[in-house]
This record gives sequence, C-alpha cells and structure tokens, in this order.
Amino acid sequence: MNSPSPCSHEKRQKGFLDWKIWVTYGLLVIIGVPWYWPANHEKILFGMPLWAVCSLATSIMASMFTTWLLMTRWPIDAVQEQRHHE
Repeated sequence: MNSPSPCSHEKRQKGFLDWKIWVTYGLLVIIGVPWYWPANHEKILFGMPLWAVCSLATSIMASMFTTWLLMTRWPIDAVQEQRHHE
C-alpha cells in the first residue's frame, strides 16, 4: 500500500477539526431537522412526506461527508506505526 506524502500528512493533522467542518455539520443539522416545515405541509414525494425525504437526503449527505473526512483528514500516525511494527 502506498504511504501518503508528507504534505498530505500535514494536511491531515492541520485540518482535522477545522472550523469549516463544524460549519458544514451545523448546516446539515439545520437543513436536516424539519423544524422549519409548516405543520400542515402535506406534499408527498416517493411515498413519504417531503420533510422526511429532505431529512433522509440530509442524513445521507452527512454520512457521505463523514466518510470523506475519515478517508482524507483522519490522523494516520497510529495506523502507520502499527504497520511498521508488524
């Protein structure tokens, strides 16, 4: 398996808990929680209320964003050290 370049490693350490990440999660929560939908909103999409489709889509986006973060920005020191000892 290829080891990441030193520049990539610095990016992972530096941007791990960047403020932009927290803002993105905050926006996803604001969009995903249906508190802004009117109580009498009855539009149906894919057999579900529109607010439920919106919440489900936002949940999928949050999962994809989390996966991207884990694959690109998670610190990798412990994993690399473990592989060197094997």
